[in-house]
Amino acid sequence: MKPTTIANYKVLEKIGEGGMGTVYKAEDLTLGRLVAIKILHPHLLADSMVIDRFKSEARTLANLNHPALATLYNFISFENTYCMVMEFVEGKTLSQILKEEGSISPDRAIDYCAQVLEGLQHAHAQGVIHRDIKPSNIIINEQGCAKVMDFGIARIIGSQRLTRTGTMIGTIEYMSPEQIKGEEGDEAADIYAVGTVLYELICGALPFTAESEFLIIQEKISKSPTAIRQISAGVSRHLSQVIMKAISTSTTKRYQSVDDFKRALEGSQAKGDQSQVTATSARSLFSGKHLFFSFAGLALIVIAFLMVDLSESDEEGIADDEEAPTEVVQWVQNTSREDDTFEPQESRVLPSLRGVQVSSMIDSLFKEAEDLFENENYLQPADKNARAICKRILGINPRNEDALSLLKRMATMYEEEGDQKVLVEDKQGA
Repeated sequence: MKPTTIANYKVLEKIGEGGMGTVYKAEDLTLGRLVAIKILHPHLLADSMVIDRFKSEARTLANLNHPALATLYNFISFENTYCMVMEFVEGKTLSQILKEEGSISPDRAIDYCAQVLEGLQHAHAQGVIHRDIKPSNIIINEQGCAKVMDFGIARIIGSQRLTRTGTMIGTIEYMSPEQIKGEEGDEAADIYAVGTVLYELICGALPFTAESEFLIIQEKISKSPTAIRQISAGVSRHLSQVIMKAISTSTTKRYQSVDDFKRALEGSQAKGDQSQVTATSARSLFSGKHLFFSFAGLALIVIAFLMVDLSESDEEGIADDEEAPTEVVQWVQNTSREDDTFEPQESRVLPSLRGVQVSSMIDSLFKEAEDLFENENYLQPADKNARAICKRILGINPRNEDALSLLKRMATMYEEEGDQKVLVEDKQGA
């Protein structure tokens, strides 16, 4: 039954219900403003641990003050239970937006998640880990501002734990693998959850989509998430790499702070803008009155190529079976951090008449290498892994920037110890 008044608050309507309590929209009769009141479920009053957790959430919110986090106004006792009076946010949750739109643009998703990361950065600085970031806990107001709600299972670093050892706390779909294993969950767990939310906002699907919670748990522990570009091909390579790093199964391979994650997202957005400018310029070149001159210029270029001395081209070209320069091969075989500064010497030019065909083949190989990289197939299986395919590309064209860039990224994630490859923390971020 809905209460009519709680202290000096007039209850207007029920707006939500969770595992710990029911949330009502109410009016503060003293200050004349709308508030949200969260009332602890009566049947939970017999559990002292639940009461402690509810009070802990109130203390947590009281110490947080950030535009992207819900503000706590008051904590009161009411009819043998407890209530939190919080800021009322007019808007829609991300889960409602997903239900209505299916998915949203990468730029919009990045904007929302960057705001969430800013709020979490403030919370983490206060020693508070949310541990249950998900679309239904993030509200977007009419101005497009994100607000993180429900710190009901948040953990304050250094405080007494309020959950039983080995107990899973969170929502399975957004829960990190370490939380699934019963660990407390630290900043890396919040990073994983935000990465999963971002993945879902862009794709309209989750990284793991097994039919039952049991199977999702098994997959999260034993498998890598589905590469986002396999679901949404329009996602830029850089953004894909940023998201896949955030939802890596291993905590050491994720971003080590929400600030690192946020900066990587902003970087991917900037690169996406540059790509869009390039694409727009290309479309402009081949539109309207430029079309005739573009084709005329292209015809002249083709004629010029046909007049090239073929024997001279073959002498200067790189044969299909020719090995890459020794310094390239040595660097590829030793992917250590020390070698990350390697730059190959100026290589010979590919035969001009084979350029289009070779370029197409390299693009196809690199896409395969990139997909393997995103699925964490860096060195295995032996006959088909990201490193091996990059070596094939460099055997064709030692100057290929995409292959060199991907190898350098792997070089920052591995160090050489004899014949043993050991994963290390990527300190440089994206």
